[in-house]
Amino acid sequence: HREFCGDGVLSRDGSTVAETCTEQPPGTPEDRTYVRTHSGANWTVREDIELEIPGEGEPLLSTSLAIDGTGNTIAAQMRQFPNFEFLGGLAEVQVFTRSGGSYAKAATFKPGSWRNPEDRALFGSGLAVSADGGTIAVGDVRDNGFGTGPRAAPLNPDTRALGGVYVYRLRGSWVLANMVKPNFRSPLSESFGRELALNGNGQ
Repeated sequence: HREFCGDGVLSRDGSTVAETCTEQPPGTPEDRTYVRTHSGANWTVREDIELEIPGEGEPLLSTSLAIDGTGNTIAAQMRQFPNFEFLGGLAEVQVFTRSGGSYAKAATFKPGSWRNPEDRALFGSGLAVSADGGTIAVGDVRDNGFGTGPRAAPLNPDTRALGGVYVYRLRGSWVLANMVKPNFRSPLSESFGRELALNGNGQ
């Protein structure tokens, strides 16, 4: 039996800690990937939130995690890597909200229709959730959408992958509000979207 946990995040109010974990339970051939949360008196209350990509049997890994100010909204990247190729396979971001003490999946974000098939596992390489839980930013350092600065989605495909940030807002349900592209079309911008931050209301 082995278990590895990392990528810990703490809600702004100090009430909830979340971390991504992978383990291989005894007697099972496949790893289990999940988000573990800690809260309550002496951090004794915890819940494991399963992370799965339906229909995909390849190895799965979660490497990016973000949480809102109260711990009620958690966003986690889920990445598939066939044959243990780091950049192969698919990626998506799964959003979970807490109600009545338990978390349930609220949304799944995927790369845009313009996205080239290369390095798709880098979608979600950066994540941020606003303190009020109403805005989520998802970075993709290999996004190949055309344009610079804030853009309305969908984008036209470009021949160069300079990165981008998907901005989702909660308006009854989660919607892709706009994209943000680097202002300077330079090869040096290929890390754009790796490190993200949002203010309290996501504005």
